[in-house]
Amino acid sequence: MLDGRATWADVAAIIGPEDAYRSDHQVILGAASEIDAAGGTPDRVTVLDFLEHRDQIPSVGGREYIDHLVKTSPGASNIVSYAQIIRKHAKRRQLIEIGRRLADDAEDDDDLDLLIETHVRALADLGDRSISKATGDNPLDWLKSCELTDDEAEQISDPTWWVPGLFADGHVIAVVAKPNGGKTTIVFHLACEWAAHRTVVYIDVDTNAADAKRKLRLARQHGVRYLTPDLKAGKSILDVMAELQRLADSDADLSGHVWIFDTLKRMANVINKDSLKGVLGLMRKLSARGMTCILLAHTNKYRNQDGEYQYEGTGDLEADVDELIYFEPRENPDRSVTVSTRCTKRRAAIADLTWDIAPDRTVTQREQYVDVAAEARDRKQEDDDTTAIEAIRECLSDGPRKQTDVVKHCRAYSLTDKTVRRVLKRYRGRHWLEAQLPKDNAKEYRVIPRMTAHPSKPAEPENRIPF
Repeated sequence: MLDGRATWADVAAIIGPEDAYRSDHQVILGAASEIDAAGGTPDRVTVLDFLEHRDQIPSVGGREYIDHLVKTSPGASNIVSYAQIIRKHAKRRQLIEIGRRLADDAEDDDDLDLLIETHVRALADLGDRSISKATGDNPLDWLKSCELTDDEAEQISDPTWWVPGLFADGHVIAVVAKPNGGKTTIVFHLACEWAAHRTVVYIDVDTNAADAKRKLRLARQHGVRYLTPDLKAGKSILDVMAELQRLADSDADLSGHVWIFDTLKRMANVINKDSLKGVLGLMRKLSARGMTCILLAHTNKYRNQDGEYQYEGTGDLEADVDELIYFEPRENPDRSVTVSTRCTKRRAAIADLTWDIAPDRTVTQREQYVDVAAEARDRKQEDDDTTAIEAIRECLSDGPRKQTDVVKHCRAYSLTDKTVRRVLKRYRGRHWLEAQLPKDNAKEYRVIPRMTAHPSKPAEPENRIPF
């Protein structure tokens, strides 16, 4: 495995760190497990780096012993068989230990029924299917675990909201926008609002020292736990992921917690399905304990042919989150930015919302939704139609013209009759007016003079938090 030719998933499906007999092997397997949980690939380099950061190199026999394991361990083709042998010996040791404890307890314990129940449960934990049958488990019991309960159905239809119509309590939510598209500013603004009543943790691994200093000041002011592991000496996002794994495996009640991860690409290789699934699986375990997980992610730099930004990673993100919400930005002449939501995956009733971000990073939510994505599509379409629009306006510049006259005029610009009719229809009321002539039922067009638009300034909000 450490030579990089076998995947940790092949091993982890069979054994865990506790199955190793030697303590140094337990440390090495534990390091590989935590690297995998953080979205990395366990191999010689990553394991050595992990152990070095934990000052555990001496406890595993030094770098020389790791190199020795790489050279002498079984190859990828035998890794599953080797893991099964380790698991077999581990189960034998565990079985012997259970038998020893049972013999000791039977000498002194008078509650024999409780003693039997305790040790039967310990035997069942070994994962032997024959033991499960012996304890009377129904092989169809798993059906109940997949049935929707009344409480779960109620939570889906009428969830508790962090932001009505945007972030549902206990969900795993991906917020996706282009770099500098407003997602961090808006979500950090919301986090500061939530912190007055909830536990809010913002993990920022996509920032710089100057920006982190500003956010830290605001976080302290409003009660947000602001973590920047990559800016701490000897710490990294791998340390955070390892602690999150321990938190997910614990009995902690995380209801009322919202954790924000900025950004996903620093936690996982977003174009690698296995890496992404590892992180999303961890988020799902945390949400099962009540945590609301908000993952900030990037889109590609440019809009697609439909005028929309698209997530830069694999399609598995949409499949594995409860909601996938795009933040679509529009830059305004006054240097403000208007940002609107576009939801492509939902388990709750996600609303259409719009915010304005002022040049000083003040965030204001609009009362009315602005379909920024539709505006972008319209602008792209108009750019594509520029030649036809200008040719038609040229034809109408001397006065009204019938559609047949406009079509003939535009042929000189290599525009098809179908294209001209489509453009005439698409921009009526915008570039020209259309009228139906009563005499021969022909359509007549009159140009609309161009005017300079003056965008209105958003109303000044109350109780604003500057970002």
